Amino acid sequence: MNFNERITEIRSAADRGEYRHAAALTLATHGTDRFADVLRYARGVSSRILDPDMLAQDAIWWRVDGNGSHAKDGLWWIDKDAWRLSVLSVEIATQDTLDLQPLQHAWSTTPARHVLPVWEEWAREHAPEHLNAPRRAIEAKEAWCRGEATNDELRAAGDAAWA
Repeated sequence: MNFNERITEIRSAADRGEYRHAAALTLATHGTDRFADVLRYARGVSSRILDPDMLAQDAIWWRVDGNGSHAKDGLWWIDKDAWRLSVLSVEIATQDTLDLQPLQHAWSTTPARHVLPVWEEWAREHAPEHLNAPRRAIEAKEAWCRGEATNDELRAAGDAAWA
């Protein structure tokens, strides 16, 4: 399908309210020399075509090994195996195109911060000597992500939190 045909298909799908289909058509041009043009056009047609909430629902992480690709939940395995990310069946990124390790470290503090009040409420009564260790570990991880803490400082804070 050439550029003009792709644009016509995206417009038609959007006019019918088929935003997932329009997104799939847009993303299918990923890796071509006209991807930026198609992307810009699709965004101009409707913000619903590339709505992040919709795309996130259709994102699949794949673990790649000698037996092919296997869809996986969670990202605990990401540093151990080859991987790819597809959205609406279009490969968006792989371990060769995007280094997720810095993002994983940054993201890890978000859920930890959300459950911190639960820990602190429990620890005030049952383990007051360890009350602040998880908070210090989270803060150390955040400082490490900003380049303000060493690996040794991060390891020490993590060890204290596990204790």
